[in-house]
Amino acid sequence: MSTRHKKDHKGITLLKRERYREAEEATSKAVTMDKKYPPFFNNFGDVLLKREKYHQAGEAYRKALENNQKGSNSEEKFRAHFGLAKVHALLAERGKEDWMCRESLKYLDHIGISFLS
Repeated sequence: MSTRHKKDHKGITLLKRERYREAEEATSKAVTMDKKYPPFFNNFGDVLLKREKYHQAGEAYRKALENNQKGSNSEEKFRAHFGLAKVHALLAERGKEDWMCRESLKYLDHIGISFLS
């Protein structure tokens, strides 16, 4: 496991243990070490949401989408869109959260989840 993956894994472990400040530090280091890997940005966004740093979380999720434009990682696209929906809802940006939720739902079939059947 590379150093950046270790930092990210540590950050997720700390997030699950609700040690948010430490999780932010670890996931921040992971995105600094690899500025193109969408899962790192999604994880960083998740941590920032827990820290109530909504604007920064939105930036992390947008970076995950930007880095995944040509990629086919539907799960990470779903996570980023859904994360942005949560950010917009928490910032009370009406309408934007609905649109972002609809965007995230587009990827459910691609990751093998169907809520309509």
